Amino acid sequence: MLAPLEVPQLRQLQPAIRQRSFRKGEVLVEEHSRADTVHVVKVGLVFGVRRGLDGEIRPVGLWGRGTTFGLASYYGEPSQLSGVGATAGRSCAIDIAGLMEEARRNPALAARMQSTMARAFGNIAAWSEALRLPGVARQLAYAMLLLSRGQHSLSVELPDQKSLAALLGTSRESIARAMAQLEQDGIVQRRGRRLCEVVRERALALLATQAPAPGRPGAEAEALPRPDALCD
Repeated sequence: MLAPLEVPQLRQLQPAIRQRSFRKGEVLVEEHSRADTVHVVKVGLVFGVRRGLDGEIRPVGLWGRGTTFGLASYYGEPSQLSGVGATAGRSCAIDIAGLMEEARRNPALAARMQSTMARAFGNIAAWSEALRLPGVARQLAYAMLLLSRGQHSLSVELPDQKSLAALLGTSRESIARAMAQLEQDGIVQRRGRRLCEVVRERALALLATQAPAPGRPGAEAEALPRPDALCD
């Protein structure tokens, strides 16, 4: 987010930036609140969490390094989701008042804030794409690719299986079975309890295959309609 700033400008903003650690389960930003700070994740994973119409609190996405939470407050709007630590980690907490002052001096930073906000909508939509896929193994493979993209690495840090199950709307046992299948198929390679290597080409190959349609064993699933046909 601060990429447009040159060294002198970063020095001017430095008093508004503080490094902070967060714990698993700690709330960085609360839904419907207007925060004083914007959090940029440096290390670790953070859930985006929303309270549904039924009052239940559910994760809607999982993001890592470089993701911004609380940016709506910069525009005077309440946060549309909570940011909750999925793992322990660190973030840069940037005072919004200082950020606004620097953005007034630097149009490139103001433009970057707008593009960061726009990308946030795409990031949330990407997790909804995962839930549209047939089968937990495909959903988990898609989640691995999203985490890989968000962490800028094919070595992916994972939350615990219970958290993954909540994110994908399934059971912990289903996540364990899907992970074992992905390992067996060479799509992921474990690197300890919380790290795995994603073989991107194999993951994409799995996603390209069609699962049998419900109630039609062995049959090809029907393709989704084109976007321009959804309103016909």
